[in-house]
Amino acid sequence: MRKREGGQAFILVLILLAIGAMLVIPALQLTGTTLKSSQIVTRQARALYAADAAQEYVVWKLRWDNWGQDFTTENPEGYATLDCCGVSVNISVIMRAVVSQGGVTLAGDDLIQPTKTVSPNATDSNYHTYTYTIKLEQLSDNTSQGLDAIYDIPPGDFGSSAYQTGSSKLSLDGGETWLSIPDPYDD
Repeated sequence: MRKREGGQAFILVLILLAIGAMLVIPALQLTGTTLKSSQIVTRQARALYAADAAQEYVVWKLRWDNWGQDFTTENPEGYATLDCCGVSVNISVIMRAVVSQGGVTLAGDDLIQPTKTVSPNATDSNYHTYTYTIKLEQLSDNTSQGLDAIYDIPPGDFGSSAYQTGSSKLSLDGGETWLSIPDPYDD
């Protein structure tokens, strides 16, 4: 009886060796692929880290190094280079005037000053109807120059179908009476 059992064990060992040999090659290929992909991921992570570092550097320079003083209307751009983790990052900063923020006069010699408001001015997960108002203020006594059109694009969060057809109105008396005007998307 022992002779028959010994042969059966040898066959089982040969089967296990064959299966093991078939699994070694795919396992080695998987290891090689994993090593290559980890190099790519490491490169991308390093580039993202360097981009984040460049943003932090710009904020620091603007806040603590008074880099913003170098920007004027004649020279609105600034450039810098940062080397972080072996990745060189080229930085471009362009001055952008924002209403009521900063020391740049936005409507110096202009005749008409636009301002816009949105109400409600906070968003949450509930559905709301937002009223988007553009107010035009005559800044001078010179009324010889007219205004043909005003274009403004709502933030991308509203989506392309957010505009309610037929809701464009115009008031010439500060909001007392409103006149319907053609929709801005109509040709």
